[in-house]
Amino acid sequence: MKHCLITILFFSAFISCSSDPMDNTPECTPEDYVGNYSGTLNCGLVQQNVNAVVTVATPNTVNISIDGEITTCEVQGCMIIIPEVDIVVTGVPVTTTGTGTLDGNTLTLVQTAAASGGAISCTTTLVK
Repeated sequence: MKHCLITILFFSAFISCSSDPMDNTPECTPEDYVGNYSGTLNCGLVQQNVNAVVTVATPNTVNISIDGEITTCEVQGCMIIIPEVDIVVTGVPVTTTGTGTLDGNTLTLVQTAAASGGAISCTTTLVK
């Protein structure tokens, strides 16, 4: 009987102490992105200081204006999706796409531009 009681107590303690997976990562809302930012655009050998303004566009999107160029991005928690855009630069079609992450007051955007079989990746690091 004593062994049964110890076994039951052991399993009860084990079950009650099992950990539930808890995600302590806070979810971001479009409002968390809002603000004035400054930082650096880095495209390999080219570095440029930039300023950005982020505003809420809809309940699930933000407008990011970097030096006057506005892009509407989808917010997925603390990550944003920069939409694919097709542009023509000096007669060459270029496709751009990217993502971004918000960590505290730092917004990091990573964009890729692809044209004629080549691609370049640029990272913009912005601080509120």
